[in-house]
Amino acid sequence: MNESSVKPSEQLSRTLAAGSPLIYVVTWEEERLEQMLARASQELFGDDRPVWQWTAALGFTSGPGADRQLLDPVEALSFVVSESVDAICLMKDLPALFESRPALVRALRDVYDHLSVRPGSMVVSHPSINIPPGLSKEVYLLELPLPDADELRGMLGSLNSGFGEEQRVSDEWLDRVSYATQGLSSNETRDLFHQLVSEKIVDVDAALAEINLAKAQLLMKENCLEVITKKYDIDKIGGLSKLKSWVISRQKLFTKEAQAARIDVPAGILMMGVSGCGKSLAAKTIPSVWGLPLIRLDMNKIMSGGWGAPEVAWERAIRAAENAAPVVLWIDEIENSFGFLNDSATSGNMTIFSSFLTWMQEKPANVFVAATANRIEILPPEMIRKGRFDQLFFVDLPEAPARIDILRIHILGQGGDPEEFDLNHLAKVMNGWTAAEIEQMVRAARIDAFTDGREITYDDLIHNIYRIVPLSKTMSEQLNALRIWSHNRATKAH
Repeated sequence: MNESSVKPSEQLSRTLAAGSPLIYVVTWEEERLEQMLARASQELFGDDRPVWQWTAALGFTSGPGADRQLLDPVEALSFVVSESVDAICLMKDLPALFESRPALVRALRDVYDHLSVRPGSMVVSHPSINIPPGLSKEVYLLELPLPDADELRGMLGSLNSGFGEEQRVSDEWLDRVSYATQGLSSNETRDLFHQLVSEKIVDVDAALAEINLAKAQLLMKENCLEVITKKYDIDKIGGLSKLKSWVISRQKLFTKEAQAARIDVPAGILMMGVSGCGKSLAAKTIPSVWGLPLIRLDMNKIMSGGWGAPEVAWERAIRAAENAAPVVLWIDEIENSFGFLNDSATSGNMTIFSSFLTWMQEKPANVFVAATANRIEILPPEMIRKGRFDQLFFVDLPEAPARIDILRIHILGQGGDPEEFDLNHLAKVMNGWTAAEIEQMVRAARIDAFTDGREITYDDLIHNIYRIVPLSKTMSEQLNALRIWSHNRATKAH
């Protein structure tokens, strides 16, 4: 059996059953670890003997040492050796004391020697890895990942069964919520579930919004990641019909049903093309369609050095995004992020770029990458080959039907009635305009109307059309080069 397919509780039980004397578990979830150890102890010894537990603040809280005030860790370890009781002992704070108490290494080696010839195991837990060189050969290292959807579903089902009939939520609600809460700890999920039930949030979409908000609050601690909590409606994008169809057709892939059916989910898309034509907005609408959180990876902060070495900051940010999965990770202007623009790539950029390529190939399936680029032609071929991204979309200047859609959306957004305007004529006059230029024109017209104390008119729009020089005129050579490059390389988004 592939070790990656073994559930954490099974892996821990097998390690204990194999007689590993000294196990180091990396986890924040002490309560969850305690429950796993209790079940493993019952399986191993066939009775309900307690798991010994020790903390630096309370000493032993269970087991033979519970009636003693053994706060000193070396004395506590010596007591474990002297008692010679077949059991599992969990000591929670030892790794934080290694630097100040070097004798702990010797004491743990004595425990290792003692338990090597008799049943029982010493389990040391800590949120991070801190193994002294003197213990590297004795310790079996085990990282306890956050609970998956199945484990969360079981926990939520048990909690739900404890409520009265009027408070219980449906099985469908539990299925959707347990899948969405992946990335939260069991305690965080439990507390959030109680909040949702107490506030009677039985609508699934409303519950998912609360879950995404909870994930956002957790990720705020990771300063290289920006959590976008605002929802963007895909129907508020004019044009881009093929891109929108691609996104909507994959709406059900990031669900528990798709996961159970072993459906391969998309890894990501790269949207490239003309600046101001809706690439970033399109990226921000994907999470709203799929019901996932949106996280923006800020490469400028990573490369700034303000959050440690760029390579370390990158790894931390990626691990945080993985822990929040399922999630959409947005990387804007990717060519600038890795320093390919104006030949500004440094050794640090290239190291991170190499790590990014490897990560895109090996990343968890439920982290979807939405990347944008304005200068796709300067990206190296290994970035855009099949396998990194599922689809490359070329976002060109909007054609007449798309320009009409964009006009309608922004006139409505500025309080006007699109039916009162000749949209066909306006779209014809604005041939070669970007979506951003159309939006700015309507905004400027609305300001003129507001200044004069009246509603926006057709003349306001025409007046501002002739005040703007579109990008297609100032950068026509670059736009033509983009079109030539994208031909037979990318799918048209419109």
